[in-house]
Amino acid sequence: MENTFHIVLVSNQKTFAKNVVPILEEDKNKISIISSEKALYTLLNRGKVDLILIELDFKPKDGITLTGEIKNYKKFKSPHIMLYSNKLDDYIQIIAYNSGVDDFISSNINPALLKARISSIKNRLTKIYTSTKRTPIESNFYVDKEQYLIHTSKGKISLPKKEFELINLMYKNNKKVFTRKEFTMLIWNLNEPTKSRRIDTHIRNIRKVLGKEVIKTIKGKGYSINNEML
Repeated sequence: MENTFHIVLVSNQKTFAKNVVPILEEDKNKISIISSEKALYTLLNRGKVDLILIELDFKPKDGITLTGEIKNYKKFKSPHIMLYSNKLDDYIQIIAYNSGVDDFISSNINPALLKARISSIKNRLTKIYTSTKRTPIESNFYVDKEQYLIHTSKGKISLPKKEFELINLMYKNNKKVFTRKEFTMLIWNLNEPTKSRRIDTHIRNIRKVLGKEVIKTIKGKGYSINNEML
């Protein structure tokens, strides 16, 4: 059972779990459903947890607060955290990502789509971590958020903070194309695009250090990480 992908669903309500758990179990994932903060920490301290799905309006502590605490808890390596809610406005998502959330999805997501999304996360984490403990394994490209380092075939590379955050955001959301406005909102917490072409400058600097091929330009849309690097 040690190699089983462990998903923990944190919720005060049963509807979401009722809809998604059966389809997630099809991939032979281990599913734990809990409804208290104490039970969550007991589970995290007890053993391997790969992914936590947290209800945004979880009580007594909301999902954003709980995420921040989990990410800062030093007794274990923090798992991948996905918040779900029917509140999808930009402001809430920005706060969530700044707290350390890795993904934010709609409560009404099609269970089959959620299954595919989690399968992608599962495949990515399998490449990054060994089956026995959460440490980076040999790979062509890996973003280590805890040490603020980029692991490449050429060695470990450091970047300025904002540039690291840009590449980390694309790395975590490797199927998404980010617009300049989205970068501005998520990295700089600004609702309006920057006056200068700041994003382009940072992208150019990242390419100089990591190589031109690491970030793809999607004409007329924005930027995304090159999945062939991962």
